Amino acid sequence: MELKNNQEQIICVSALGDSIDAEVDPRFGRCQYFLIIKIKGDKITDSRAIKNTGLEQGHGAGVNAAEIVGESGANAVISGNFGPKAAAILEQLGIKTYSGSGNVKDAIKRYLKNL
Repeated sequence: MELKNNQEQIICVSALGDSIDAEVDPRFGRCQYFLIIKIKGDKITDSRAIKNTGLEQGHGAGVNAAEIVGESGANAVISGNFGPKAAAILEQLGIKTYSGSGNVKDAIKRYLKNL
């Protein structure tokens, strides 16, 4: 995916906290938060946190998480790990998955550098 300077995209990152300074959560379906980050060119223009309501869910946490991401309008999602069901749903929704670690801000920078 190549971005033009004025093109906007939305990236979702599974995070341990509710800010872009938080660490990427290694779990997708049972992450603490989803950070929905708008990017224009190579700059973050907006971010908001969504608490993961599926965190305490017995079964289907990854499926629930994929549905939350789908409703967010994200084009891509970064997490430490994706379960097979969540990955399949994200693929069906046309949302690209990327593995990431470290803090959210740095994970986004690496993602943008590798586009």
